[in-house]
Amino acid sequence: MIIGLINDNGKVRNILRDMNFYHILSLSEVQDGENHIVELNEENLSQFKGREDFLVVRLGDKTPKNNFERLAEVVILPEGNLKEKVERVITDNLYRLQDSRPDWDHYFMNIAEQVKLRCTCMSAKKGAVIVKDKMILSSGYNGTPKGIRHCTSGGCQRCTSRHLGKMKSGVYAEPCICCHSEENAIVQAAYNGVSTQGAIMYTTFTPCTNCAKMIINAGIIEVVAKVLYPDEVGRALFKEAGVKLRVLD
Repeated sequence: MIIGLINDNGKVRNILRDMNFYHILSLSEVQDGENHIVELNEENLSQFKGREDFLVVRLGDKTPKNNFERLAEVVILPEGNLKEKVERVITDNLYRLQDSRPDWDHYFMNIAEQVKLRCTCMSAKKGAVIVKDKMILSSGYNGTPKGIRHCTSGGCQRCTSRHLGKMKSGVYAEPCICCHSEENAIVQAAYNGVSTQGAIMYTTFTPCTNCAKMIINAGIIEVVAKVLYPDEVGRALFKEAGVKLRVLD
């Protein structure tokens, strides 16, 4: 966003300083998301194009006026009450310049991404949240049950053996004692007496077969995932049970 001031006299500078704008800076000194007064010249003209910051630019002595007017979204002429003009333009454009909010899908998926950071399993970190009416009912990440040593402390022998190269990934010579993120989210809701009927689950990976079975029986009607996990059986169960499955772009 660029607001153009044709002239930059002391009065204009004082007005902008009172409105928490910075003094005149070179373009290299500008920080994203802050308000600045920047001098426009032929050398930096092209760098202003496409910027989304709230910038106020002044016309350099050697910059053709028509270049400035073509670049600026708003041109303020010095006639009349200059303070009122500046305040009105900034007020009118203030709300347009705020950061856009994520849609609901990405909002809840971002939360699932944060939940997975608590993972204690030595396999891929995964997170899940269960949502109903745009409110979070519960969350879960993969790891050992309550009171059991974490994988990262040697609690799961299968994880330890796999990371020591004693067994291949996907070979189940020893049972895995970890709970999956989807499983933990469902169990947490049950533990707190919260119904998941008609809810939506956001999960960082599409669920495995075992988690798919729990999701179906928990009454969850939709699963939104970020990464496609190669489990065709689980996806087939969802299809037969009428549970909607979506993978976010």
